[in-house]
Amino acid sequence: MIINVGDNDGIKEGQMFRIIGKESKKVIDPDTKKELGSLQNIKAHIVAQTVYKGMTLCSSVPETTNITSMPAMFNRTTYPDLNVDPDEITGGIQSADKQIRIGDEVVEDLGQ
Repeated sequence: MIINVGDNDGIKEGQMFRIIGKESKKVIDPDTKKELGSLQNIKAHIVAQTVYKGMTLCSSVPETTNITSMPAMFNRTTYPDLNVDPDEITGGIQSADKQIRIGDEVVEDLGQ
């Protein structure tokens, strides 16, 4: 995938980005009724592989799975489920649209 920013824009190899669809959903605090921001439809995470002056060749972010029986080398973080009342869960983006299209926004991924 090629994005239309490059070295002239300060892009560096290994820099991470998100591809974001046009759809978003406002998040409202149920107590204060104040708008907290918007959830974005994140379609993919990509990484800069080759940076040119005005463009960057990107690939999907590789996933690493360590399959070894040595405990010192096999570390996996798991998180317990939160016991949230399902009747109080609101919001979220229900879009099944994960297909990347021309015009989708690419933003720097400052942390996953």
